[in-house]
Amino acid sequence: MTKIAERKPHKSILKAVETLQKLGFNPVFLASKQMNLQRLEGMTQKQVVRVKQALLSVSNIYYKRLAAKGQAFLTREEFEKTLKMATSQKLAQMLSALSVLTQTKVYLFWKNPKVRE
Repeated sequence: MTKIAERKPHKSILKAVETLQKLGFNPVFLASKQMNLQRLEGMTQKQVVRVKQALLSVSNIYYKRLAAKGQAFLTREEFEKTLKMATSQKLAQMLSALSVLTQTKVYLFWKNPKVRE
């Protein structure tokens, strides 16, 4: 296998995770919808608003992945509307999606050794 490329997470994603960490979320468990839901249900309304603001601070190229609406592109206004109407379950799902976006992606190329050029 040959390493072709490596893609690190966008700085806006890292900043959002840092904000969430200050609100009591553990980045290690951010992928767990259940843990996110438990944390969200134990928060005040003001803290939930801060969680939504952290999600809104992510670069707009990631809105569609976070919202998981199946649309090709979401504007900031559409994403704000989605966040405003989001239940705790939907927010937990969005936080889980954010966790996936924090991962460094490594792209590999495999060449079959049995095939001659």
